Amino acid sequence: MKLNPIQACVSAASLFAHPSLSICSVAILIGIMASPAHAELASQAVPTQYKPGAYCSTDTKAVVPVIAKGTQNKAFVADVFCIREQLKPYQAEHQPINTRFQAYKANAWLSYVAHERNEASLTKASRYALAEALSIVEALKTNQVDKLPLTADIPPTSGLQRPDLWASLLTIKQTPAFTPLVKTVADSEVKLIWAEAEFCEFGWRHSREHYNTVDRWVATAELTALNTSGVDKQSFNALKTQYLARLKPLAATKNSKESCRGAVLPYIEPPKVGIAEPSPQPLPPHVVPVASPH
Repeated sequence: MKLNPIQACVSAASLFAHPSLSICSVAILIGIMASPAHAELASQAVPTQYKPGAYCSTDTKAVVPVIAKGTQNKAFVADVFCIREQLKPYQAEHQPINTRFQAYKANAWLSYVAHERNEASLTKASRYALAEALSIVEALKTNQVDKLPLTADIPPTSGLQRPDLWASLLTIKQTPAFTPLVKTVADSEVKLIWAEAEFCEFGWRHSREHYNTVDRWVATAELTALNTSGVDKQSFNALKTQYLARLKPLAATKNSKESCRGAVLPYIEPPKVGIAEPSPQPLPPHVVPVASPH
């Protein structure tokens, strides 16, 4: 069975009880997680167009919630609900970790879209969010999850204002803690892109609530990660520091919108760690049998 990068990482981490082998340094030893020059986006990997009215089967129509009076384009709201229903089987715990991550991320993108409540009122950023969600759904349905980037680029409708939060999320994804935190990481990544898109369009005052939310989510996730079995705190903090150093040059100065053009997020390979071979044990001294006297 072929393991995806995170599965291999978690499996390998469970085999070695050496602190220096946490943070998926074992992954390097088995040749996984090659860093792409450009991570791209889900919508670039599996391009898919929105098809109005094509997402609600007879079964899902029966469970579509009552849509409030006055809601414009109720069919669009129903479509978003039905797409989210289709994602649930892929979020189940028996699914591979990358499948779960992508399904949760698609759901988070749809939360972004649902905030607009109306296709006609979608901003450029939320139209992008819809394209991302639909691309992930298509990849899940057609067994093309491997085409989706685990660490996607920040889209051109957003920017990089909080390198500290991105450093934490990128680090968590390279630890065994990613498995229990898969939903939190997916939600946090999209929420952070959402916050930064709001900043780019409206400024700090409008985006503050979104930043406060993702601040809480990431702080809780990092605390959980540091207390997860197999995660070495020193290695975690060292990798996070490296990510922060790589991300800071991509960020704009505070209250500046100069970074509102997207960004390619880095991937840092953990240091290779050799596995020491056990020292040969000395042979027991040769004992010459003594002949018994007659």
